[in-house]
Amino acid sequence: MRRAIVEKPPEIFDRDTEWDEIVRFARVPRSGAALGVVSGRRRLGKSFMLDALVRASGGFMFSAPEAVEADALRQYGAALGTHLGEPTPLRFDNWDEAITRTMTLAPAGPLPVVIDEFPFLARASPALPSIIQRALDPAGQRSNTQVRLLLCGSALSFMGGLLSGTAPLRGRAGLELVVRTEAGPVVLGGYPVRVASGVVNDPAAHTQHEVDVAAFGRDEQGREELLAIGEAKWNETVGVSHLQRLERICALLRSRDGIHSDRCRLLLFSGAGFTSELLATAQSDPSIQLVDLDRLYAPS
Repeated sequence: MRRAIVEKPPEIFDRDTEWDEIVRFARVPRSGAALGVVSGRRRLGKSFMLDALVRASGGFMFSAPEAVEADALRQYGAALGTHLGEPTPLRFDNWDEAITRTMTLAPAGPLPVVIDEFPFLARASPALPSIIQRALDPAGQRSNTQVRLLLCGSALSFMGGLLSGTAPLRGRAGLELVVRTEAGPVVLGGYPVRVASGVVNDPAAHTQHEVDVAAFGRDEQGREELLAIGEAKWNETVGVSHLQRLERICALLRSRDGIHSDRCRLLLFSGAGFTSELLATAQSDPSIQLVDLDRLYAPS
């Protein structure tokens, strides 16, 4: 019988929010497989935390090598064979075979399966995200077990792109966790568990507003809440008009049922700086956060 995943191991410090999120995902009581994506800068403890999750639950974790496809498949088969207690390594001709076999690992209940450094595999095998998408489609789910597949990586632009735009895995993830730096609560007013972008309809103005950044956390009741929305400009000095647009978007979101946004902060990013009027406004209002290049790239 698998050990229950309940408490964060004592060797993991100051990651209560992240630990709760991956445990919640790993224990989701639903049939079929589910996908989660974990990202964040290097040396924040992502791999250590996911390894602890796997050890606590009897799951499987593979740390991807920076290698050509054939070598990566060989190493994956060897690692999976060792996990299953096979006398010889498993051999896969392609990632279709490997992912299909992986999805059979949890016949007795939810089980985390982690692929760490996923960008290494995807660069060597560009079709891999599409292969995982097919495995999660209704036809694939008919033969899947309750695998909770977690893809992890430190290449932030790549990991964010896995679920955005027209990417194959868009809309497939039950968890999108960004492991925070210590600056997160200062800027956002809470710990983010999901970061996205999107479009907000404005019926009264007969228009739509694009949102460059939307950061989500969880409130005291465990409900997802909107921590912050943001707008980013590179060569444009950001002023009060940009702030007013965010204020309008925030008001629209607060009027919607199901979106908890009472504490939503407004983030303005700029590579060219801010007007003096906006700087004065933000200085007296902590819900307005201005992020220039020095703040954006400051050591965490």
